[in-house]
Amino acid sequence: MVIAVFTNVRGWSIISLTQYIQDRDDEASEIDKFFDVLHLQHTIFGDARYNLQRNRQLQLRRPQQLPSEQDVMTLKNYTVERMAGFFEDPYFAWNRNTFVELRDLTVSRLTLFNARRGGEPASLTLSEWQDAENGAWLDPTRKQKLEEVEAKLFKDFKITLQAGKGNKLVSILFPEDCCGPMRKLANPEIRAFAEIHKSNHFMFPCTQNSSSHVSGWHAVNSVQGCTGC
Repeated sequence: MVIAVFTNVRGWSIISLTQYIQDRDDEASEIDKFFDVLHLQHTIFGDARYNLQRNRQLQLRRPQQLPSEQDVMTLKNYTVERMAGFFEDPYFAWNRNTFVELRDLTVSRLTLFNARRGGEPASLTLSEWQDAENGAWLDPTRKQKLEEVEAKLFKDFKITLQAGKGNKLVSILFPEDCCGPMRKLANPEIRAFAEIHKSNHFMFPCTQNSSSHVSGWHAVNSVQGCTGC
């Protein structure tokens, strides 16, 4: 029975295999039926799903569907100014609400600045930010050989790499206006005030002792809603 499981597509289900090993043939049979229906669904609706995604991508990429430059600048200016406001008062009181606001502002800024999918900057980890802070992805021996423009970028931006879609490494650039907020969001004391779970290793965590990270789309949408764009 176990050999038969591995000789067909259905057999690649770990759950199904486990049921067979435990002599739960009825339960395994139900799982196999589910995979049959799932495979049939992909066969029948595959073309329709492809056409739907193709039309959606074509529509979204047309110039008239893109946001206006004025709205983009409004969103950028609001984000940068609001982030800077967190550093004006040396006695600023950190709590869950203020942490969430700065978190969403920073996620929005990084997502739009890097033109990334919403899930990529939002899933940055503390260690990936530390790599950027420490210049782990930059070669200091090449600094003297850089041209003027490249040298300025080397000085003004921090960079890290993270796993993107398809397990490919993608770069994330941190403009100078994001570095201060990133340090605040990584500060253990501030994270404690915001009730971030100690084991949460994400730079932009959900609150209330969650182990997950914030949704990039929701963060951007939240900031956009504040600007009225």
